[in-house]
Amino acid sequence: MKPGIAAFLVLLAGCDASYGGFLGAVPVKDTNVDAPVEVYLGIDGVSVAAFEGARSQGAFAGWHDTPLVANFPAVSDYAWMRMLRAGSMHGYDLEYFDRKANRLVNEGLSGVLEHPLRGGLLDPLPVYRRFDFMGDGALWMANGYADPEAALPNTLDEMFHVLAARGRQKSVLLAYLMNVDAVSHQGGLPKAVAMLVEIDRRIHEFQERHPGRFAFTFFTDHGNAHQQSELADPKELLRQVGVAPVDSLDESATAPQAVAVVHVRVNFVALHTRTQDRAVVAERTSTHRFVDLAFAPVDDLGDEGTGWQSFGIWRRGQRYVFSRATDGRIRVEAHAQWQWLQPEWATFGEEQGDALLLSRQEAFLATIHGNYPDLFARVATAFTDKTVTEPGDVLLSMPDDVTSFGFHLPGTGDHLAVDGFHGSMSRGSSMGVLASQKHTFTGPVRADDLLDVLVPLRDHLLVSQ
Repeated sequence: MKPGIAAFLVLLAGCDASYGGFLGAVPVKDTNVDAPVEVYLGIDGVSVAAFEGARSQGAFAGWHDTPLVANFPAVSDYAWMRMLRAGSMHGYDLEYFDRKANRLVNEGLSGVLEHPLRGGLLDPLPVYRRFDFMGDGALWMANGYADPEAALPNTLDEMFHVLAARGRQKSVLLAYLMNVDAVSHQGGLPKAVAMLVEIDRRIHEFQERHPGRFAFTFFTDHGNAHQQSELADPKELLRQVGVAPVDSLDESATAPQAVAVVHVRVNFVALHTRTQDRAVVAERTSTHRFVDLAFAPVDDLGDEGTGWQSFGIWRRGQRYVFSRATDGRIRVEAHAQWQWLQPEWATFGEEQGDALLLSRQEAFLATIHGNYPDLFARVATAFTDKTVTEPGDVLLSMPDDVTSFGFHLPGTGDHLAVDGFHGSMSRGSSMGVLASQKHTFTGPVRADDLLDVLVPLRDHLLVSQ
């Protein structure tokens, strides 16, 4: 990354502190000196492609692995919070729309500048308090983004130091590494592969120094499309389809309007609209070349009974409707029209007239191998899951080679770091990895089910709350 951006990022995180280093220095009575330790690594942004690339070079030999399907939107703060069941946040990222106040909060570049303080040191999201290790030194976040490859050795040194120290008191540990995500944005797939190979090498070195004690499992929050992206301005996108981009909603306006949340560069966009504008905003935006799919709740179905909610998916101006029950069952309306989803998906479930009824697991299996894994549950829960208290009214999923501008950097900074993004419903963004030296898996895992698969981690987090 260029020096100007590096300096900018140092400014961003200049007040950030080493949470893991602090924990490693706290004097606690040794109670687990020689006992086995399970280490869980939350590694940000590990795609299936990067993991398979590392595997082809001999890394993670003997590890058990399976795809891990991210929540939608597939972005870090939201994904970690929801996956680890750590409470709630206002929006899918730091910037959000406060509907009661009718305004954006933590808006634009100023919101990015505040992120390390509000989301890190001064008022960390609850999920980040759950990690035994998060970084090394006062500038770990800035260094990790400015030059993730150069920052990795020191970060790993400190992480293994903390694991050795904390492993004397605890039998389960949880650590975080962000460098793979950062290098994927800046250097693409080859650098992500090389970094995973190095992480594997360092894990083996650590285990050789502590023979028989530490077993590792890692999981990720989302994948990465690993495609260079065209930068899109969501406000201009709205203008081009006849929707007024606004910073606050005017209930008396006659034309459709929307507030776009554009905090960071990701390939999804959250829009807030008036209830009566949801359908027209979703329909119009879905026709734009920068939009793959648009999603919104709908309320024009009512024959399923209580406990069901209906949602629309707009593709190139055409609406497709499904409903989801509180127990996870899915009812797909006019299912013969969904062949674009995946040709064989409708072999699952039970036909009811022109609709198709799927159990929670059938809906997962029917879409897991397609372009939009676990489409139905991920769309519905993006609006209903309680992790986000201010969910969007319309969500846009962008193609793999398009990303929201988010903030604008001075000079030529807008065109740096465009080597791959995530956030969308697409397979690249959605599919991450769960891999373990100890645990085995029977098939792909939903992010929402991770803690039910990794029971020792779940129990550890329950105790640490």
